[in-house]
Amino acid sequence: MKKYTDYIIAITTIVLFIVVGLAGRKLEQIQFNPDNITAVQASLKEKEVADSEETGVPASAAAVEQNHTDIVNGTNKIMTDSILKSESNVNTEIIPDLKYPAEHPDTSKPENSGSVETPTTLPKEEKTGFDINANGMLEHFRDGDQSVDNGYLALPSEGCIGICSGAFLDYSGSITEIYIPSSVTEIEAGAFAGLPTLEWLETDHENPSVSSEDGVVYRASKSELLAFPPARVGNFSVPESVTAISDAAFYHTSLVQLDLLGSVYVTFGKDVFGPNAGAGLTIRVPKKYENDYRTALSGYAVQIIGVGE
Repeated sequence: MKKYTDYIIAITTIVLFIVVGLAGRKLEQIQFNPDNITAVQASLKEKEVADSEETGVPASAAAVEQNHTDIVNGTNKIMTDSILKSESNVNTEIIPDLKYPAEHPDTSKPENSGSVETPTTLPKEEKTGFDINANGMLEHFRDGDQSVDNGYLALPSEGCIGICSGAFLDYSGSITEIYIPSSVTEIEAGAFAGLPTLEWLETDHENPSVSSEDGVVYRASKSELLAFPPARVGNFSVPESVTAISDAAFYHTSLVQLDLLGSVYVTFGKDVFGPNAGAGLTIRVPKKYENDYRTALSGYAVQIIGVGE
């Protein structure tokens, strides 16, 4: 009986080594041959009968068969569990990627958003102090507007193409400098009237219609002077390229002397100096045009002086 037991242990050990070696393979790689089990059962039965005759110890064929069956079933269970475990490991790595990809919650939309739609563009910032009409002209700048920063005011770069006459007449605050963007191409006569503290006008260098030099606004060709800051004091010489001075261009001027000493005669528009009619202002002109200027400016309170021959 001891030899029989040793033989069974040896066979079991061999089978277990085979199972361990095959456990990591896929199911299709493992082949189970039932003929091998049958041969092992027959060999065990023969050995059982031989040992019984030799030792005289009776053995129950049913018991021997049950032992063989238990061994085989146990071996089959071990092999099956190992195979299933190996298959399970393979599926765990493959199935989530191929069939059931992980889903991540969409956090880009708020919960319970209902039918509210997100606007495709953000609303443009509006300067509420500017009253702009349907034609894009600034008609009125409201008093107390927060767009003025330490005396500096930038006109709207979008939605505004020009400035109406008297747009700032009702403004009581202090504006010392105004920036005119490239979109503002039309400046009506007297556009900056009512700004006694205005010292400087600056246009964008890409503005196609108007330009500025030394704080004064001209047509782009610089042939016409459009607006002069009323708070500028002292003397000012009109550039020789200028042939015309626009209506109300020197509205409420604080200048004491204006030089028109170019080689050409300069024409004046209406109401050039505003309500004060240029009182206290001396205009120097070429001697040859002195009489012409006296006639043209006879309705103003300016003093005309001819210079040269």
